[in-house]
Amino acid sequence: MLNQNAADFLSEIDTCLRKDFKQEIAKFNGTRAKRSGWMEKTLPKFLKSDLNKENYHIAIQRATIFSKVEDEEYKNDVCDGYRGLLKSGDYKQYIKFYKEFLEKLDLYQPYPEIAALPKYSFFLQFKFTLKKPFYSHDDEDFYIIDNPVTKEHIFKIPMMRPSSWKGNLRSTMIKVNNIMTENCDNPLIERLFGCTDEKENTQKKGRLIFYPTYFDNIGLEMINPHDRKTKAGTNPILYEVVPKGSRGVFSLLYIPFDLIGGDDSNKRDDSIAGYQKVSEAIKEMMTTYGFGAKTSSGYGVIDKIENGAVKINGIDLPKSEFSTFDELNTIVRGLQ
Repeated sequence: MLNQNAADFLSEIDTCLRKDFKQEIAKFNGTRAKRSGWMEKTLPKFLKSDLNKENYHIAIQRATIFSKVEDEEYKNDVCDGYRGLLKSGDYKQYIKFYKEFLEKLDLYQPYPEIAALPKYSFFLQFKFTLKKPFYSHDDEDFYIIDNPVTKEHIFKIPMMRPSSWKGNLRSTMIKVNNIMTENCDNPLIERLFGCTDEKENTQKKGRLIFYPTYFDNIGLEMINPHDRKTKAGTNPILYEVVPKGSRGVFSLLYIPFDLIGGDDSNKRDDSIAGYQKVSEAIKEMMTTYGFGAKTSSGYGVIDKIENGAVKINGIDLPKSEFSTFDELNTIVRGLQ
């Protein structure tokens, strides 16, 4: 809940909008059963009436302000209107506009200069399509629903943070290699991911560098927890998600900085072993264990990959493109 000072401030900055919004809601005169559908169909037109794809996110900000400063009775109406905004497809056009902007800045699909990095540095990238929805809770407190998906701070495009990729891949690496000790106690985890102390302060940096992934769509999921005794739903919870069928780009950079100055043959063997472990874990994370939140419920797994490519500084690859994880593993195993 907002404190009183924040609520007073917000109620002043959009008084006209609030008045018009109430008048729009008051036009409904049907039954309770039809109220949700009416709000879903009608309110989006009001919220986005003077907006274009460049500033479309203002429609959600307007709905958020209204839901926070008005009585609780309006909250469900505004959420229904928000659902209608997403179903209209306008948000997808908004994402497309800023996705193209990120591409111009080389942020959507990064291309590091691998030749400028230490020998045996490795860059891996591929596009993927979600088989199941993706969810990762955003730290945005001021939002229309309580469970927003993580978004880029400026452009409000749904995303997976680099730190989240690191955590998910690290967890998968531990599982697939049956590692019983974590952090600095395991050489593989220490080399690839680094290690921290009890206060989460970095003690050693790992070789892997992760990039953000930006998604091309956004949607809603309703989760209805069931009572263990009655087996009946208790209180439906609305989640903002990246729906199945959405696409993103995964990018990963491996830099063996801790091997600089050592024997070249040892560096090569050590790095190749690292590539193999990483590629195996990526496959399992993407197809079995999942990424993001709610992976135990099947969220965050992918359907297919495409336009994959591998680059290694100091090793000429007979084939560097792949479109399946099996093809990726064949490329990596061929380095022996």
